[in-house]
Amino acid sequence: MKHLILITFVVTILILLTSCAKHSDHETVDEYPTVDEIAAGYLEQMKGLDDETLFPDRCDKLTFKSLGVYKYTDVVRDPLELYDTSTGLFTAPENGVYNVTALLTTANVNWVQYELFVLSVHINGVEKQQKFFRAQAAMTAKSIPNLITAQMYLNKDDTLGIYTRKSGTATTGVTTSVYNYLSISKLPSPQDVANMIVGFNLATEDRPGLVPSYEQGTWTPSITGITNISSSTARLSMYQRIGDIVFGSFTIDVSATSTGDTQGRIDLPISSNFTSQYDVSGGGAAMRSTGTPGVGVFADTSNDEIQFRYNAPTTLSMNITVSFTYLVK
Repeated sequence: MKHLILITFVVTILILLTSCAKHSDHETVDEYPTVDEIAAGYLEQMKGLDDETLFPDRCDKLTFKSLGVYKYTDVVRDPLELYDTSTGLFTAPENGVYNVTALLTTANVNWVQYELFVLSVHINGVEKQQKFFRAQAAMTAKSIPNLITAQMYLNKDDTLGIYTRKSGTATTGVTTSVYNYLSISKLPSPQDVANMIVGFNLATEDRPGLVPSYEQGTWTPSITGITNISSSTARLSMYQRIGDIVFGSFTIDVSATSTGDTQGRIDLPISSNFTSQYDVSGGGAAMRSTGTPGVGVFADTSNDEIQFRYNAPTTLSMNITVSFTYLVK
């Protein structure tokens, strides 16, 4: 009996060993499918299936419908007045960075889950930046605002427009200006900031500036004697023009024929068109050890020049220095 039990045990062990050996031979690591093989299998299974079959609950919400450029009627900030409400496009007057803020609000409509409402900034018809609203859940009679803010570099004559598109049943914006607005303006360049610091914005070929022109320079006045002048010598003098106002100073040496009232005139660094003697303001002094009389100036309307006048205390040469201001007419 013991021998039979032992033989049965040994046979059972042999059967188990044989089974393990067969299992090991057929399921080696090398025969497990790779990631690429798994992916290929899935692709094979999906052949012939379209998006609607794969994602029946979302497909129609992800198909965009372009509504084109939105033509704003309410432009709250456009200092250069270059936004064309008939085309919906802003044309850049010069190179630079422009700040754009646009708000567009949909009508009260019913929204289904995953619908999108998109605003985008286009330069020369090419999309550069976008902002979208997505309905996370179904909504009934809901008006949705979408706000986009962007800083865009534009070259001169580039066009910028705000475009909108939708998916599903999302609708166009409400045209009431209370809900929709556009703001567009050029950000100051380093040169603009520098001009602000010195107190004025210089004009260039591309922009008018806060003043129409700026000029500075020197000139040597031409002196014409009127009363009691025996000789004169002009010195290098200076001027500045900001807009239509000229600031300057001149220095001359004058010898009087005799003591007393002395008058003369000098030409202008920049021509005006004087119509009144009061078109020039200013004054100065004639310096000499024998005395320092004041010198008055006024406009010579006949010759479009500055006339000066003082009371000479001597016939010796006196150094006259005068500061003046006048308007270019």
